[in-house]
Amino acid sequence: MCSCQRRTFFVVFAVEIAVVSCLVWNARVKRQSASPDAAGAQYARVPRPGGPSVTIFYFHGSIRCQKCLEIERVSREAVQSFYVEELSGGRFRWQSVDFDLPENRHYLNEFNLGLPSLAVECRTHGGISRMVLSNTWEKVGVPEDLEDYVITGIEAFRAGAGLPVSSPVNP
Repeated sequence: MCSCQRRTFFVVFAVEIAVVSCLVWNARVKRQSASPDAAGAQYARVPRPGGPSVTIFYFHGSIRCQKCLEIERVSREAVQSFYVEELSGGRFRWQSVDFDLPENRHYLNEFNLGLPSLAVECRTHGGISRMVLSNTWEKVGVPEDLEDYVITGIEAFRAGAGLPVSSPVNP
């Protein structure tokens, strides 16, 4: 085997390893999302009749990097700890959505998404309000900053949508 053939062999071998790694990672993420305690767990309580329904979405693709997973984890934990009453009362819900799945592709247009994003949607009898928190990728390096950004953004959205707001968050 000449050096050119060896080099080609190693490049092909490296690509195969990368593809298999991605497939294994993707399968692992899907298994985690299927478990009730997983990072992708959804809160699907029925909202109180007549009141607004707020959904905090984390939109992501099928193949996810470490930053994407970290944004979802920190955001989900912030929402779970700050909005305990809203989640348990069914007024809020958290939903992790893989926008690469055919049944979820409509979200790309509805929220004008170009990359994995955190978004808030409020449904009332008067219509639907939406907001994308577009700076999560800039805040992911410092979890406390990301958490503050998420809660402050949700509270600003609530105020703008005419919903009651929670206690102020210290920036």
